[in-house]
Amino acid sequence: NYGINYSYHTMPLKLTIVTQEKELLNQEVESVTAMTTTGEVTILPSHIPLMTKLSDGELTYRIKGTAHIFAVTGGFMNVEPGNKVIVLADS
Repeated sequence: NYGINYSYHTMPLKLTIVTQEKELLNQEVESVTAMTTTGEVTILPSHIPLMTKLSDGELTYRIKGTAHIFAVTGGFMNVEPGNKVIVLADS
């Protein structure tokens, strides 16, 4: 492995969840899992850029292995270079 450590702790995702009313979350996380219109997707550090429409359901993010859940009713998820994940939730 050439001495490279690819653990989530060295490359966290920066998750931001916003609605039209306010920012709900701005947190460093290990992973994000959400239901999209084409199926479930899990985002890990160094994921390719992605823009997808969210379906109604749960959005799960993990911090130190512990799952935290948000209920989402539609919206979009944008994965940007630099491990940024932005969720624009309808509610």
